[in-house]
Amino acid sequence: MLTAWKTRIKVLLLPLVVMPVLSASPALANSNDALLGTTAVIEPAGRDFVDSLKQLYITESAVDALILHANDVFEQAAWRENPRLIRASERPDVSYRVFLTPGEAGSLTIQESRRGGSGQVRVSTLRINVFGISPILTWACESGDNACRIFDPRDGTRMLQIARDPGKAEELTRTLGLLIRQLQRPD
Repeated sequence: MLTAWKTRIKVLLLPLVVMPVLSASPALANSNDALLGTTAVIEPAGRDFVDSLKQLYITESAVDALILHANDVFEQAAWRENPRLIRASERPDVSYRVFLTPGEAGSLTIQESRRGGSGQVRVSTLRINVFGISPILTWACESGDNACRIFDPRDGTRMLQIARDPGKAEELTRTLGLLIRQLQRPD
């Protein structure tokens, strides 16, 4: 009984998945328009997201919009040792900023500011050459920890530590991945 139900679901869902993809072909679009009502358009991933960021940050440059957005998300997701007590005048324990490396095409710099117990701030930088790396970044929020981590696309090691917010981690990995992809494109 259960097997027949699963088979019926697959049969019912298959035309919904296949037919819009087939209708994207100009030759098939006219014959399927009557059945579907619309023609599917296949566009590169992230185009709408980047266009909305360009409008939000009032810029014509996709790279500038992605950098501004990444820095805004970094500010919102800054890591604090005690996330329950946040004072507006107090800087977070770990924060990041991303920018293009001056004088180096295809290179990003991520600046980490880490506040120590005595209030001193240690600043370190990580330079990433975007050519030859995957623009798909991964992240994880481990249970029992108040942080999410974003992993380096070059070797899979921990690269960034942000507040435990899976939504922000996903948004950052998407934004940084699209930024890498934009920088990998030849001018």
